[in-house]
Amino acid sequence: MIWREFKKVYRWTQSKEAVKRVFYKHAASWYKDTVYEVKDKWLKKKEQDLSVPDHVFQEWRRRWEDPDYRKRYEKQSGNRRSERAGEGSGMSTHTCGSRSMREHERALTRKEGKKPSAPRLFRYTHTKGHDDQTFVDQRSRAANI
Repeated sequence: MIWREFKKVYRWTQSKEAVKRVFYKHAASWYKDTVYEVKDKWLKKKEQDLSVPDHVFQEWRRRWEDPDYRKRYEKQSGNRRSERAGEGSGMSTHTCGSRSMREHERALTRKEGKKPSAPRLFRYTHTKGHDDQTFVDQRSRAANI
């Protein structure tokens, strides 16, 4: 339905299928973010988002409050916050941002004039300010040894 309405308003020169793929990719991202915000508002404040039809919200709410769902939700949430190098090590992280490792490798090759070794790339992406000294977590420090 949304795609039909979109086609009524917009025109493009690229193939219809290419535009449709991009449209659905953005629509899926928007939908996921919207559901997350509605769910977060309900779970934290017990407030219903009025932009969602009541019958849809009640179905989502039924699912969110299901004991099996809550159990899986808590487990997955804990997994994301896990400290893989042991208690007190902090969540595992890196300093790549939105760039891929391949992009960092290319940038480091340009900067240093040669392709970096795997350990050099690891240090570059797991130290603060790319200083090769201040690791972002204990797991990264341990892996570097």
